[in-house]
Amino acid sequence: MNQLLETAKKDGVQDRLEKHGSYDDLCKSLGSPKVFVFSLPHGTVGDSVVEGLHPYLRLQDKGDIIIDASNENWQNTERRQGKLAPQYV
Repeated sequence: MNQLLETAKKDGVQDRLEKHGSYDDLCKSLGSPKVFVFSLPHGTVGDSVVEGLHPYLRLQDKGDIIIDASNENWQNTERRQGKLAPQYV
């Protein structure tokens, strides 16, 4: 992440990127609805990210969006969707 921030600074776009140390910090910095895009290795990493975000995707903020651009088995994606659907994510 630090290397990405350095490259952004060199390219004059550092104001478009932010580094956050926790899901709490990240989610507090976002408006509503929240939109997350991630591309992670297949497997449990996606589950870990969804679990980490889950407490911050509140029912009253209907319309939060997670775009999982990972190379993942569709059954895992549907399982994650099923977990988040009651929160209208």
